[in-house]
Amino acid sequence: MISSPRHTKRLLQALQKNLERYEERFGAIDISSDDDPVFH
Repeated sequence: MISSPRHTKRLLQALQKNLERYEERFGAIDISSDDDPVFH
């Protein structure tokens, strides 16, 4: 993905806000495991 710094920052802010909303509703997401990320 190629993006300008301004758009990248706005995308990051949107992802952070949506993650906060998700965790408020469904609880914290545990990322402490050593599992490799899954890519589709």
